[in-house]
Amino acid sequence: MTLARKVYVVSTDLGWSNLVIAGLSHSFKTYTFFTENSVNDLWNLNSDDIVIYDRLTLGNPSIHLLSPMSRSGGWILANASKQDLEGAQGLIYLGWCGILESDFTFERLHKAVRMVASGQLWFSREDMSHSLRNIVRNQIQCSCSMEVLGLKYELSSKEQKVFMYLVQGFSNKEIAEQLNVSLSTVKTHVSHILSKTGKQSRAQLSLLMIE
Repeated sequence: MTLARKVYVVSTDLGWSNLVIAGLSHSFKTYTFFTENSVNDLWNLNSDDIVIYDRLTLGNPSIHLLSPMSRSGGWILANASKQDLEGAQGLIYLGWCGILESDFTFERLHKAVRMVASGQLWFSREDMSHSLRNIVRNQIQCSCSMEVLGLKYELSSKEQKVFMYLVQGFSNKEIAEQLNVSLSTVKTHVSHILSKTGKQSRAQLSLLMIE
């Protein structure tokens, strides 16, 4: 007997979570839905499981050092900002399976879930093509996680958070605002990250996710 696919809707807004489940349950009748208010317990998921992360109430996933690649399952970033869309290539490197802009989350959620459930990604064609070119160019498969990188390069937890923002294309000023620290502190973290990883520029850091 085939087990029903599990879908976890993660948000601190229970009303939003219930609306998502109410909408999806009509189309995905064999799926089992769960609500979570944090990602703390979402480890060692089955590869068929789907996680819908509410960016609006939980904030940027980098705050939680969230690397879906190390947790398994198909992760969808819902209610994403335009800034998230601009950093979509970094999200792909981190293992995200899809991204939904805030204004179109409910409109496109059904299609996104269906695509991810079938093993496909829900990103723009340009973002996926760029990421695939990088993988082919390096002739390696994505197998790295933030946890592995942190251990390999001895990055502190704060440096790991800054790293995850960097690969999403955030500027130093934007990172400082997200983490509520000074600009000089961010610059120091970036300098340490480049020194520890042996990279010469921020642009080279994304390649570490596929090395």
